[in-house]
Amino acid sequence: MNPWILNSYRKDLFLILVPGFFVFIIFYLISNSGDDQYLEYFSFFVFAIIDSGHVYTTLWRTYFNKDERSQDKRYLYVPIGIFVVIFSWHSLQLPYLWSFLFYTTIYHHLRQYYGVLKWYEKKSQSFSIYSGRILYVLCALPMIASHFRSNLTMHFYTANDFLSYPDPFLLLVTGSLHFILFFIWLGYELYCYKNKTFNKNRFFALLIPITLYSLVSYLAKDTAEVLMPLIIAHGIPYIAMMTIAMKRGQSDQYKSYKKIIILLVSTAIFFGCLEFSFERYGIDLDDKYILISPKTWESLLVGLYLIPVLCHFYFDSIIWRRNHRESDQIFN
Repeated sequence: MNPWILNSYRKDLFLILVPGFFVFIIFYLISNSGDDQYLEYFSFFVFAIIDSGHVYTTLWRTYFNKDERSQDKRYLYVPIGIFVVIFSWHSLQLPYLWSFLFYTTIYHHLRQYYGVLKWYEKKSQSFSIYSGRILYVLCALPMIASHFRSNLTMHFYTANDFLSYPDPFLLLVTGSLHFILFFIWLGYELYCYKNKTFNKNRFFALLIPITLYSLVSYLAKDTAEVLMPLIIAHGIPYIAMMTIAMKRGQSDQYKSYKKIIILLVSTAIFFGCLEFSFERYGIDLDDKYILISPKTWESLLVGLYLIPVLCHFYFDSIIWRRNHRESDQIFN
């Protein structure tokens, strides 16, 4: 069995494993060039086309897939449930709405890395009960440590989304624990290598997200430096894996990779631009609703605005499961 998800180590490397590192370097070069126009264009590409746009590519495996849509009633009920919860949250002036979205997004990104890791293990028929725990711990610890930094300015939707608590001692403790566990894991991989049980796919599927999360957590100075690499590291691989999933899972409908790529990229561009315009001209994304009672129409807009992204999070937990009806075709 070919050990690579996209059937080529070059494609896996550039489209699944390392896109986030490219953005980390590109953003550093652009931000230090002093050219704000290039930075603005690059930010639009990352946040509008990739971040917002990739959310809507899920439509092709859910609502635009008649067989899938007709076999699961959750595609009808979940958007309604999400709207009711978000509308109530906003209209009742409950705090931490945007913080909830921020941390849910980070968790969603981490779950994709977990899925990629397990996909590689399935491809190589080399499973480990510890690999998932290693991934979660060594990616979560640097993110936790970033909350204790005093020189990190974060502004996701509002300036209060990131629950910062600057504390040098807690930063030292959390960071030290992270690096100790990181080197213990490297020692374990070295042990596996010497005993000929080393799995290079699993190793890189762990090393790359752990390194990326460490870089943005300890070195980034603001929102863009943290989020841009993580967004690209999530969005580009997602579209690449959606291409594979549609070709294998809906082969009777999609005969060509080229057609699928055009569909997905066009979807991301169209809906990404649409959502970008809505964010700029149609809705206020702030936390003033906590202090000033929002109008009903404002809560309605927020509820509608968050349906696509939260449905994307939830439906991904359905269509990428091992027991999904297309999983045998996709993962094998």
